[in-house]
Amino acid sequence: MRNRFGFGSAFTLTLSAIICLLLAAAGSAASQEQPTVAKDTVQVTPFTLNVYKGNYDVWSWIPKIEFRVNGPIPSGGQLYVEFT
Repeated sequence: MRNRFGFGSAFTLTLSAIICLLLAAAGSAASQEQPTVAKDTVQVTPFTLNVYKGNYDVWSWIPKIEFRVNGPIPSGGQLYVEFT
């Protein structure tokens, strides 16, 4: 049986939470003169996989995020996003 997970409420809620966190982080970083996330470039896309834990009858998905950063990133600096 195939997984028919809709990208409705759970995905929308997760996406909303992530965007809020990114925007809050960008706002606090701006006050500290650090690199900021360009708010109009944040894109979260569900990327589907045709296998789940070795079972090819069930598919799964993972989130993919893309965004631009304003300002220089220090040498050795890292940017990351957490999805829950």
